[in-house]
Amino acid sequence: MAKIPKTVSALEPISEIKKVVEPITIGFAGAVYENEDTATTDDPRRFETSQVKLRDVIIQVSGNDQLFGDKTNQRYLVAVGEAIGFTQVDLSLLYFKNAVAGQNGTVNILGIDGAFLSIDIGEAAVWRAGSSGPGDTYINTGNPANASGIIDTVEIWAKEDMTGCKVGTFYKTNGNTLKCRSVVEIGDVPSGSKQTFTDLSLAVVTGDYIGIYPDSGRVAYISFGGAGVWIKSGDGCVVDTEATYDFLSDWIMSLCGTGWVK
Repeated sequence: MAKIPKTVSALEPISEIKKVVEPITIGFAGAVYENEDTATTDDPRRFETSQVKLRDVIIQVSGNDQLFGDKTNQRYLVAVGEAIGFTQVDLSLLYFKNAVAGQNGTVNILGIDGAFLSIDIGEAAVWRAGSSGPGDTYINTGNPANASGIIDTVEIWAKEDMTGCKVGTFYKTNGNTLKCRSVVEIGDVPSGSKQTFTDLSLAVVTGDYIGIYPDSGRVAYISFGGAGVWIKSGDGCVVDTEATYDFLSDWIMSLCGTGWVK
C-alpha cells in the first residue's frame, strides 16, 4: 500500500470530415492561413519549422506531382491539379517533395489558423500547500479528458525537484482499478513554479484521467476541495499495466495536460 503523504495545510490525409460526438472545447482564432512553396531541390520540405495548427485545410499541387508524408517517409502521391484535405493538421509535421527527381512542383495551402478542437485533462498546475511522496503513482480524478486525441502539452508544479518523472493517461476497468493507456517520459522537473512540457504525444480517450510517477521529488497537492486522487506504491506509468489504487477523497494534484482531437 502506498504511503500517504502528510498534508502541509488546508497524419495521413483525411478524405472526409468526421462528426465529433464528444463534448469539446473549440478555440477559434479565425485567421486564414495561405501559403505557397515551389521546390528548388528534391529534398523533403515543409511550410513551417515550428508548430502551426490548422483546421479545414485544402492543399493543391501545380507544376509537377508531389509526394506527401511525415519527416521519414513521403509516399502519398498528389498529382498536378489534384487536392487533398485535412480536418486538422500541424504543418510542422507535414512534409512533401518532388514525385520525380528534377521535376519541381508547387504546393498551395489554404486553412484556418489556430482553430484546433482542443482537449484538456487534469487539474491546474498551481502552487498548493501539500507535497506528494516519491516513488508512488498519483492519478487526478478531477477534470477527465473531454475528448479523444493526443495530449501534446503537460504542466506540472513540483514542490521538490523531481527526477525520472513519467506522465500517463489512465482509464477505469472496475471501481478503483485503472489501466495505463499511454505514457511519456518527462525526466527532470524543477520545483517552485509551473513547468510546461511541449511536443509530447500522449494518447487519450474521452473520460481518461492523467497521472504521474516520479522516481524522486514531490508534486504539489492539497487534500481538500477536489474530486480526489488515486494513489499506489510504485510505477503505474507503464502502458497496459492494470492495478488497484487507493482513493484519497477531496485531493487535487497540480498536474494537467492539453492537446488536440485526432
